[in-house]
Amino acid sequence: MILILGATGQVGTRILSSLLEGGIGSTPIRVLARRPEAVQKFAGSIVDVRKGDFEDREEVVRALDGVTDVVLATGDDPGNAEREIRLIEWAKDATMPRIVKISAITASLTPRVSVGVAHGAVEDHLKASGLNWVILQPTFFLQSLALFRDPVRKQNVFPLPTHGGAVAFVDVRDIGVAAARVLLDLSLSRRTFILTGPEAWTLGQVCAALSERLGRRIRHVNPPHVLFKVMLFTFGRMPWSHASLISGVAKACAAGDEASVMTDLRDLIGRPPLGLDAYLDETIDQFR
Repeated sequence: MILILGATGQVGTRILSSLLEGGIGSTPIRVLARRPEAVQKFAGSIVDVRKGDFEDREEVVRALDGVTDVVLATGDDPGNAEREIRLIEWAKDATMPRIVKISAITASLTPRVSVGVAHGAVEDHLKASGLNWVILQPTFFLQSLALFRDPVRKQNVFPLPTHGGAVAFVDVRDIGVAAARVLLDLSLSRRTFILTGPEAWTLGQVCAALSERLGRRIRHVNPPHVLFKVMLFTFGRMPWSHASLISGVAKACAAGDEASVMTDLRDLIGRPPLGLDAYLDETIDQFR
C-alpha cells in the first residue's frame, strides 16, 4: 500500500493522478489530508481518503498500517523540516516503509539555499534513518511562472530577479509521472534523481516567448530582493516567509544553480520532459 502525505498540494495531486492514470493495478493507495474534500474525487475501490492531521501521531500511525511506501510531499513552509523529520520517525516506528521524498534541487547545493535548507535537513535525516528511500529533486516549476501573470497582464513586465541566470524549468505533471514510476518500481532505492526540463531558459527568453504569443512586448525586470519580497507580500498576498523562500530561489536561479539539464527525468518517464513551449501553448490565456 502507498500512503501519500501532501496529496492536496500541487505535486501530491499530480502524483496521485499519475498513479491512477498509469494503471496501478491492485496496489491500494491511502491519502491522509486535513482537507480530504480536495481529493475526494479520487476516492474509490483502491483509493482510501482519510481526514487527518500530520501533527497527530495517532492519526498518522493508523494511516501507516499496512503501508509499504510513503510519499513525503507536504509543502514548503517554515515548519516543513521538523514536520517531515517527525513523520519519518513515526513511519520508522510503525512499518519501516520506503520513503519517496519530494525535495528541491537547491538541497543539492553547497551551501544549501532557500527551500533547499529545509529539504536538505530532511534528506540528511532520511538517509541516516535506516529506511529505504528515493529522493526527487526538481527545479523551478513551470507552473510557478503563473505567480507573475498579473504584472504580465497589467504592466507587461515579468518581475523576477534572476538576472541572466538560466533555469531548466520542470513541469509538475512530469514530477507526478516520475514519482509514480518510482513508487511502482520496488528495485529503486537509496537513489537521488534530479528532475529538470529539456532545456534551460533565461527569463529574457521566457519573456520573448510570451511576447510572441501575446502580440505585445513583455519585459523582464529585476527588482531588488527586498522590493521583490514586498511585492509578493503586498500584491501577491503571499506570507512573508513564502515570499522570502521565492526570493531565495530567484537568487539561486540568478547564480545559475538551476541551469543544468539532466537526463534523470527522461530516464524515469521514458520520454522527453515537457518544456516551456508546451506549457505556454496550453496556458497562454492566463497571461493575456
